Amino acid sequence: MSGQIGQIARAETVLIAQQEALTAIVHRVVIVLIGLIVRVAVLVTVLIVRLVRLTVIVRHVVIRGIVLIVRVVTALIVQLVRLIVIVRHVVTVLIVQIVRVVTALIVQLVRLIVIVHRVVTVLIAQLVRLIVIVRHVVIVLIVQIVRVVALVIDLIVQLVHLIAIVRRVVTAQIVVRVVTVLIVQFALVAKMVLILVLLRNKNLMM
Repeated sequence: MSGQIGQIARAETVLIAQQEALTAIVHRVVIVLIGLIVRVAVLVTVLIVRLVRLTVIVRHVVIRGIVLIVRVVTALIVQLVRLIVIVRHVVTVLIVQIVRVVTALIVQLVRLIVIVHRVVTVLIAQLVRLIVIVRHVVIVLIVQIVRVVALVIDLIVQLVHLIAIVRRVVTAQIVVRVVTVLIVQFALVAKMVLILVLLRNKNLMM
């Protein structure tokens, strides 16, 4: 009986010791858990703070980015509008200059055509006049040549008569007379040629 009581007492002592050890372990686990919870809470707080800061920074960056984009787009639109105005002005000036140049060229071309037409008309008139004058001169020359040929033929006839007379004449006196007649005939021919030359010059001057 006393042995069983001793065993029970030992068992209780062992159980109490195990309970105390378990309680100590539980206390340690609880303390560790509390420390972990506190650390997790601190980490979560730090994360929340950092998230808030990051949110503020991101919001600030986004706002600045939007403002910058708006400024850039506004500046681009203003520059594009200025460029469009400048290009339109340049194109307008170029069109006006091209129209002026083309108009001036057309006017100069018309003037040149008129001048060329007048020059060609004058040249044709002068050519017609020259043809008429040349034809008249050629006709006059032909007439003069015919007259000269007639005179030459007449001269040949006179020479033939003179040769016949010379053949018939024997004495020196008659020869002298024949020479005198020849001189007179040549003088007459020279006078006629001179008259023809004077007439031709007069016709050309007319």
